[in-house]
Amino acid sequence: MIDKKNNNQHSEVKRWWNYSRNLRWDTFYDDSNPDRHHVIHRQAKTMEQVELLGLPKGAKILELGYGAGQTAKLLLEKGYEYHGIDISDELCKKSIERCQVYVDQGMAKFSVGNIEAKSSYEDEFFDAVIVCGALQYLDDINKCFIEVNRVLKPKSSFVVCQTNMYALKDMIFPRRLILRILYALSGQKIEVFPSFRAMLVETSALKNSFGKYESTLKKYSFFTKGDETHSFYFKKRLNSFWRLRKLFHANSFIIERNVGATFFHPPGNIFRGPVTMVNNILQFISDHILKFISVYADNVIISGRKK
Repeated sequence: MIDKKNNNQHSEVKRWWNYSRNLRWDTFYDDSNPDRHHVIHRQAKTMEQVELLGLPKGAKILELGYGAGQTAKLLLEKGYEYHGIDISDELCKKSIERCQVYVDQGMAKFSVGNIEAKSSYEDEFFDAVIVCGALQYLDDINKCFIEVNRVLKPKSSFVVCQTNMYALKDMIFPRRLILRILYALSGQKIEVFPSFRAMLVETSALKNSFGKYESTLKKYSFFTKGDETHSFYFKKRLNSFWRLRKLFHANSFIIERNVGATFFHPPGNIFRGPVTMVNNILQFISDHILKFISVYADNVIISGRKK
């Protein structure tokens, strides 16, 4: 039987990532993009974790959700054999173009598929698997972990870089802070907009009490500030260090390292310098002094070894 709920999520996410607007990810890492800060830094931290694995040249690496192939190119430049699965047909084309020389040499293979589903790869085929910023789009993240466990060789590693629901940068704004408190108190699984309307009628903690008042709340800008309008109907899953750690343990992985990637995004105004300085200080403290604060970074990165 087809799981209609899962199929709807998958089809809407696929439609989103094939949408023309999202082809901007082909240039998202470029110097010309003022918003590149967080993706560049999370990519660098993820690559650091891959390098710590000590893999030889020619090692087989699988990337889940490769986007436009920027990380794929870095891995290929280090001499790894690269395989990638992504949901977007359009970004697959961009990735192949970016890494064409390696594709022609047989060192890179980009495919379109569902990273929750069982792939065509043999058991224990890969020396490492990585995923960066894709798990929030899944209907069931555990299915992805099960498949990763299947295709990984024994004692090999799964490196996960994921947007953090408890990022410090979201706790300096009152509405976003209140929303994070609700997330923590209710065990909320799905992301909602940072509006008081959404907090009252969509969070699991309050929707049973306030859901019936939604039409009234929509009449007042105080309650709707923070809402957005979308024509894509998928849900984004919330992730934190603790939730990811639970998934690693449940799927027979031993966590070896965890780090954070960026704390604040430098704005494109006069505050860019000071914000950059604060971010760099927090990153240094997280990396070298008080490592526990990494769980409040914008992205959490975990490297787990298969038992």
